[in-house]
Amino acid sequence: MSSLSRLKASPGLLIRALVALGAVAAIAAAVATYASGRAALGADAAEELVVLVIVGALVRRLGIALPGNGFSSYILGVTAYAMLDRGWPFGVLVGPIAMLVGDVALRRLPSAAARDNAAHLAAGGAVAGLVYERLGGATGAPAIATANLPTLVVFLVLLPCVVNATFYLELALGRSLAWVDPRLTARWEAVVYACSAGLALGWFALMHANVDTAAFLVIGAGLAGAAAATFSVIRRGVRADELALIQGLGQAIARDISLAKSFPRIQELARRLVPWEHMGFARYDAATNEMELIADTAAPAGGKFRYDANAGLTGEVLRLRRPVVARALAREQVVAPGREQPGSEVLVPLYHAAQLVGVWSVRHSDPAMYRDSDGDMLALLAPQLALMLAIEGSVQPVVGASDRTTSYMQTLTATTQQIHASSQAVAASARRASQGAAQAAGLVSALAHDASELAQHAGEVAAAGDETRASGAQMEQTTEKIRLATQAAVRRLSDLGVTTEESAREVRRLRDVAEQVEKF
Repeated sequence: MSSLSRLKASPGLLIRALVALGAVAAIAAAVATYASGRAALGADAAEELVVLVIVGALVRRLGIALPGNGFSSYILGVTAYAMLDRGWPFGVLVGPIAMLVGDVALRRLPSAAARDNAAHLAAGGAVAGLVYERLGGATGAPAIATANLPTLVVFLVLLPCVVNATFYLELALGRSLAWVDPRLTARWEAVVYACSAGLALGWFALMHANVDTAAFLVIGAGLAGAAAATFSVIRRGVRADELALIQGLGQAIARDISLAKSFPRIQELARRLVPWEHMGFARYDAATNEMELIADTAAPAGGKFRYDANAGLTGEVLRLRRPVVARALAREQVVAPGREQPGSEVLVPLYHAAQLVGVWSVRHSDPAMYRDSDGDMLALLAPQLALMLAIEGSVQPVVGASDRTTSYMQTLTATTQQIHASSQAVAASARRASQGAAQAAGLVSALAHDASELAQHAGEVAAAGDETRASGAQMEQTTEKIRLATQAAVRRLSDLGVTTEESAREVRRLRDVAEQVEKF
């Protein structure tokens, strides 16, 4: 796929590319400023750069992980201090270098993620610094003077807005938001930045104040104590929000002992704790030392999936008996029911009464999505989930028997209803048969009456037949007489014919004699 096609497919890549170009341009402009001599980078500036980079790297290491894979630190305060002290070019160099050192060397983030974070800080910081410069903002000690206060406020408000806006816009367009609770994230981002900006201004005022060493040490210790106190308070506050989210998820789990019914709600609430693409639960079968998948977003509907409990990441979790956060997983390391892209995974073992009942898997295709703190946070839900799996495993046979009994009762009820319906049908058929028998009896009576009439008529017909037979015999006799008379008549007619023939010959003879007489 070409670069243009990838940009069209994911608008977040376009934002990332623009931010990277802006960061390169900002750093190049800062280097050019020092190279051209418009700003001096002396020994004191180099020393300050090293100190601020170290401080920035430490605050990145001590940053605060927010629910949903968000992260906030005091790095913006360090960047603001650098820009107010020596101008935006100095801040554009300090901020990204400190972030790269802290993320790669101390936080162990992938270099690509660290470079992306540093690019947002460099580009956003350059924009805020240039606006501050255009507005006539002062640097050095005058930066905190009363006359510079409006411009300073604009700069301090603009800096986090630009940096966070480009960062979260990229995540939003790339459909991989690092947070899933916008209110919570925005609240803690604002709190952390307000504390970092306040501490930055405090240290800035101290470094440009004319105080003796003792006062400097006392004020410095107070600021250091304030920084530690704010870190502690913010961590506790974030932890309280995490626990509130976990409590809500625990209540959702406690509503129903059926994992199948609670699974959609668990998915919804867990997304507020950590981002995920696939999630699943597997129950441990001690008889076969296998894990049986009972719910998973990647599993095909109606399919069953079992695997060896010692295989892959599951075996490591069972050996360590604690959550495992795995990053940059290879395909052979992942035991999954479907075809999914391996990346990172949080696998939480579920123990009830010191007995393994199953595991909870949360997976994402991003190889560096999860932190160790995510595993610790999800582990707080392990007891409730383990209890639910244990109760479901114990109650399931009873529920199955109850379901079978219910099914049998339903079948028996349906059969009884069918028998009742059949009885009603038989009764109706009997009634129809009775009516048919009554009708048949009537027909038989009518038939008997008709038969008696027929017998009477048959007797009459027989008598008529006798008379007809006598008449026939008499007719036969009469016919015989007629035949004899006819034969006699025929003989007479024959004789008459002969006589007539003889008369005709005699007439012809007489005619011939008459003709001869006439001739004479």
